[in-house]
Amino acid sequence: MALGIFSNKVTAANDALDVHQKHYNGSLITSIEGNTSTNVYIIEKEKESVPIFANNASVTVTANTGGDIPTGHPSMLNIKEQQLQSYRDGTGLLLNVHVTHHGGTFFCFAMNQVGPCPKFACMGGENWPKNTTLFAKAKEPWSFNDTGPFVKEARQYFHMISWEFRYWKNLGQTNWHHPDLVSVAIMRHPLERFMAGGRCGAFKGKLPADFTDDPGLSDLYWEYANAACADNYALKVFTGSAGCCNGAETDVKYLDEAKHQLDQFTIMIDQDCLTESIYALFDLLHLNTTEALQKKAKSVHEHKPVRERIGNDTLYEYLEHRFRRDIELYEYAKSKSILDCSTLNRRAYF
Repeated sequence: MALGIFSNKVTAANDALDVHQKHYNGSLITSIEGNTSTNVYIIEKEKESVPIFANNASVTVTANTGGDIPTGHPSMLNIKEQQLQSYRDGTGLLLNVHVTHHGGTFFCFAMNQVGPCPKFACMGGENWPKNTTLFAKAKEPWSFNDTGPFVKEARQYFHMISWEFRYWKNLGQTNWHHPDLVSVAIMRHPLERFMAGGRCGAFKGKLPADFTDDPGLSDLYWEYANAACADNYALKVFTGSAGCCNGAETDVKYLDEAKHQLDQFTIMIDQDCLTESIYALFDLLHLNTTEALQKKAKSVHEHKPVRERIGNDTLYEYLEHRFRRDIELYEYAKSKSILDCSTLNRRAYF
């Protein structure tokens, strides 16, 4: 598995690039459409029309079978490949931006099998280096100028760390293009996350069972559906500005900002096939799976589809409408995931 991991979607070169003669890892650029005055071309997979990067580029480049990466100005693909190579060379740091209940615990377990990580959920703990700038001054998310020094210092101790967020923290200030930072975001369908253990906020201990297991929780589930803590949960983390969200009336600008933020990450993972995606990432990073990881993966519990767990079509459809922006963000992330889970014959949640 190589650069095809990005599904042949990548920002490449500038407007001086002779696109008809250049290649991208297995894809020959054969045609362009749009305004060629832009400084960015979008290479699309098999005539798909949705660009991977939210950068206002207006050129679509259609790709067929071909050869090597195009030359030209540094592209997002080149940056991401450099980041991956830095990890392979031993200087790159993996950083998982963990939205609560988005598979971060299992991802941390997997990464602990192949290298040192912070002991507390890959975020901190007794092995976090004391008497260092990283320990004393590193506030998450890192500022642009601090990213490089903190990556270098953290890499002396760990190969992977995590940040966990439940609300907006201005992720845009971090230098996600730093060549030694391999960023990972695991995305989950919002209604799956809604039903995850612990729920959110004041509802953490109040909803011990699924709606169908205890119909007496009906009023509480409706209260939870309208709670601020549940409102477009992941969107609040990844959007570019404070103020999100407002249920079904959430301004589309927050969605656009979140898409742009996700475009900056090196690796995107769809939790629907988390285990297979981690194996794919291991392959990409030249890591070997372990017996403990394989055993753990087999023990992961799969829930019934959310619609069955809720057992109330009115509530289910209300949630779909209220969290529609979050669902749109998830669908966008799926299109960029390291694996297309639908090709693995896995069950659909909905």
